[in-house]
Amino acid sequence: MNLDSPEQGFKFDYAMQAAIKRTKIEFEKTTSDFSDEMCRLFLDKEKGKPVYKQKEF
Repeated sequence: MNLDSPEQGFKFDYAMQAAIKRTKIEFEKTTSDFSDEMCRLFLDKEKGKPVYKQKEF
């Protein structure tokens, strides 16, 4: 299914929300075992700034 913009179909909003949800799941799977330092490096955050790691959906 090719839904790159709302003009390409009525299911665009559904596809966009599904993609966001899947991206969050994959991010959590990827970073769940990272230390805070590794997560900071992965996200390219400056030292001393808080790193956001979501634990629960």
